[in-house]
Amino acid sequence: MKEPTLRNVTALLTAAAVFSADRLVKYWCVRVLKPLHSLPVLEGILSFTYVENTGAAFSMLSGRRWLLVLLALASLALIVGLFFSRAYAHPLMDTALALVAGGAIGNLADRIRVGYVVDFIELRFVRFAIFNVADCAITVGAGLMLLYAALMLREELAEADRQKNQGEEA
Repeated sequence: MKEPTLRNVTALLTAAAVFSADRLVKYWCVRVLKPLHSLPVLEGILSFTYVENTGAAFSMLSGRRWLLVLLALASLALIVGLFFSRAYAHPLMDTALALVAGGAIGNLADRIRVGYVVDFIELRFVRFAIFNVADCAITVGAGLMLLYAALMLREELAEADRQKNQGEEA
């Protein structure tokens, strides 16, 4: 059997930390926040507001529990495949995939267990969706994937430019 690498262990611990933080905060939301419904944190800026979301982001696909479960499972399969394929082998992508996986597993656990996702972070200064810790991890992970793609594109363009300049010199 192949020994786990630091890369694999770090990614697994990152995903587990995201999942654990999400579960812990959602437990607090159900026990403390649900009876209060809303708790102002920074007046006019941030409130913790208990919401049971049966959809995805912005309540899209609301009420389509099993479709969302299947989409999450497919996404997780893709993430695991990408991670172990070593198609990219870059720490930025390791972190991005671990964040997305941890968040996806957190929301997936809710969907399977109770049929909805507990959301609670409400930005009061803008009209925006109410979201949770798992959503934050998924969003940051997706942002890191975009950053990785931009860095790789820049590197490829620089390499193409170097090759072009070498060809002109010859």
